[in-house]
Amino acid sequence: MALSTSARTKRDGSVAVSDSGAANTLTQACEPGDFTYTPGGYATERYMDRTEHKTPRKGDAQVTTLGWSAIVTTMYSTTEATMPDVCEYWNRTNSYVNDNWTSTLDGSSDVFSVDVTYGIDGTYVGEADVTILFNDVSLTGSFSEGAPSTYSITGEASIIGPVVS
Repeated sequence: MALSTSARTKRDGSVAVSDSGAANTLTQACEPGDFTYTPGGYATERYMDRTEHKTPRKGDAQVTTLGWSAIVTTMYSTTEATMPDVCEYWNRTNSYVNDNWTSTLDGSSDVFSVDVTYGIDGTYVGEADVTILFNDVSLTGSFSEGAPSTYSITGEASIIGPVVS
């Protein structure tokens, strides 16, 4: 298959988070199109032997990081999921997410995590859609007042890289 010659733009992207088994999903609305990620991979260990470089070795696995921002529409809710509720799960005992979502990590972890899906729509360029899945992501967020006010989301996943389909 030949590589595409069609540029993708922020109009083609979408971001969604879901809980265990995708029983609950929140598709991010009102986002400016600034999704970013860095695959974890492995650290490179470099060695010296009496001032001479030796063959580098694969070191510790690194976390995959990702992030995006959203225009604030609803901060918190007891009737539906909001991104601040997902990111602040640990601090929100009376939220819809706390009451209805299940972490994607099994009971062996006390960290609340979700799956994050970044989708690239190929419709406008006549190509197949692409889905990039990040499993077991722990999210945090920060609010910034402005015109418009925004909520910035960052996440870490203990995976080497995402699942692409």
